[in-house]
Amino acid sequence: MKKNLFLFNWQEKFLVYEELKRRKKSFTEKYWADNIFEFKSNEINVWTIFNAIFSWWLFVSKKLIIIFGIPKDTDSENKINEAKYTEFENKFMNSVENLSEDVILCFVSFTPDKRLKLYKFLAENVSIKTYDKLKEAELKLFIKQKLGDLIWPDELQYFIELVWDDLFFVSNEINKLFFYCKEKNTKITKKVIDQIVYPKAIVNSFAILDSMFFDKKKTLDLLQTIQDTWWDHFQFLGMLYWWLRAVIQIIDLVERGIKDNKILAEKLKLHPFVIAKNMKSIDKLITKKDKIIEMFNLLINLDYNIKTWRIPQEIFWLEIKTIIIWL
Repeated sequence: MKKNLFLFNWQEKFLVYEELKRRKKSFTEKYWADNIFEFKSNEINVWTIFNAIFSWWLFVSKKLIIIFGIPKDTDSENKINEAKYTEFENKFMNSVENLSEDVILCFVSFTPDKRLKLYKFLAENVSIKTYDKLKEAELKLFIKQKLGDLIWPDELQYFIELVWDDLFFVSNEINKLFFYCKEKNTKITKKVIDQIVYPKAIVNSFAILDSMFFDKKKTLDLLQTIQDTWWDHFQFLGMLYWWLRAVIQIIDLVERGIKDNKILAEKLKLHPFVIAKNMKSIDKLITKKDKIIEMFNLLINLDYNIKTWRIPQEIFWLEIKTIIIWL
């Protein structure tokens, strides 16, 4: 096992970047920041990388080298040129035994191609750090560690239902809440969350999903608020698409006898919060199944008609309100 070689992969990219940030900070405190070399997947130069790994300069005792996209990554945001990858893999496999123990080499490949020889070598010889998506309890702990006594369980659950589990976004919203509450010397309440965490239009968009089939007046009032804030109507339409498709899929599985939230989440690849929220009203949703499917089709037609100039964009909100009144 090579103790100075590491491979970082995901499902949770945020935790990978946080770990790399921690390691760079620790290395800088002990050695020089000038001895950290980081190569992004879109700027790979094999000669430059090998020069950084195997060449030494005066007063350099340790080096930290971070290389993204290697071993070959199938993640679209972290891919490198095929020819450059092949060149690197061949040269590295022929040179790895000459790697100095004073070089800490970290590969970052979020979804590595496990069929290739470099990955197989690393799997057998290095420390692989895998960062999976946080489970609900882990996500709550993550938030609680950041906000401490500023947030109580009910508000914590409310916050999660709004932001879900994208840790980049969650972390950003946590920081907003933290600094706001420190400045105002107050605790986090649902009102504070509504004011700080999301633009009002987005908060209302989720409220629309909760009320759409059960309270038309409330839904139309919320929709008017969104319209008044000039929220992008295609973004709003995309949210409705996504949610209606999720509801239809949940209803289909429930009608086939699958009612366990965990199994539903696994089969549909949906976040547990989405499943739990819809399962609370699943009996009512089932009674609306035909209209839900019809609404999904109407939205597709609306989207098509706007994008093909059959109807003007200016009447988008009127068309949405008409569909909701029809439900």
